[in-house]
Amino acid sequence: MKRQPLFAVFVLFALACWAGGRVNAQAGPPPYIAAAIADPARPAGDTSLDAGRKPAEVLAFAGIKPGDKVVDLMPGAGYYTRVFSKIVGSKGVVYALQPTEMDKAAPKGLQSLKGIASTPGYENVSVLVQPIAVLSLPQHVDMVWTSQNYHDLHDPFMGTPDMARLNKAIFDALKPGGVYIVLDHAAAPGSGASKTDDLHRIDPAVVKAEVTAAGFEYVGESDALRQAGDDHSLPAFDKSMHGKTDRFIYKFRKPMSAVSAGQAAVPSLFHRFAAGRAVAQRICKIVKALDGRLRRLEALPAVAEAAGMRLLRPCPGNGSFASRIAPVRTCCAQRDAHDA
Repeated sequence: MKRQPLFAVFVLFALACWAGGRVNAQAGPPPYIAAAIADPARPAGDTSLDAGRKPAEVLAFAGIKPGDKVVDLMPGAGYYTRVFSKIVGSKGVVYALQPTEMDKAAPKGLQSLKGIASTPGYENVSVLVQPIAVLSLPQHVDMVWTSQNYHDLHDPFMGTPDMARLNKAIFDALKPGGVYIVLDHAAAPGSGASKTDDLHRIDPAVVKAEVTAAGFEYVGESDALRQAGDDHSLPAFDKSMHGKTDRFIYKFRKPMSAVSAGQAAVPSLFHRFAAGRAVAQRICKIVKALDGRLRRLEALPAVAEAAGMRLLRPCPGNGSFASRIAPVRTCCAQRDAHDA
């Protein structure tokens, strides 16, 4: 019994880091990401783009992992589709979703995607083709990803779709806690969506406003592909800008408490953590008993990182232990309210 407080602290620290930032002792990307990028089956045309696209850093930020169900929305020729397939493995699935309008504009992309799906070793890739206006995404996925194409959704050739409806469809397709990654060429601040057609760029502020309006939480941004030397004046496809455009990567999350169309409420973090009723009750009891002490342990994450652990995904707030344990406190409060 005397050791329970210390045990409880480490249990809660593990929960908090899992909720707000995954902990890994690796100095680089997780091994499953590194292995997928190093896969000898990747074509030379893809690997030649790695230096400019930095897939290891980008995908570590995204948080994709084995077993995930991922939608690769507007996947182009399948650069990320191939890597996703190897990361999620046989227990995961990759939906390469190509809008009909995009297929008409760039038919070679769909041909490439179908070629990937029919190649041995990529059996977990499923190619979908749908009109953007009636896009119906697979339900209950872990991640929706779109790379260098969000700006196209505002262009005439795509029929200028209803962005509110589209982002809501993405919201509903995700599991609670699922993430939506938008990677795109940045336009000049304040330009809005005025440069999507001629420069193939979009103001990051527009993306953030449109996506959060659908109910998503903004998690953060990776600066892995930022380019200070890009003045945003040239088209993204200009030869001089190949691999050198200023690109932003935004991560959004569907709240754990969110309820999508046709889904039952998921009131707590414990659903995703797969904790049974007895375990959840014990955790919440410990939280209540040690709450005062937990609020004074703000240095604990720094101690853990000094011991060799690295946070692959930053926690919200100021990075303190208190901000990390907050989701667990909230879940306990939700559980109390549910049981009352």
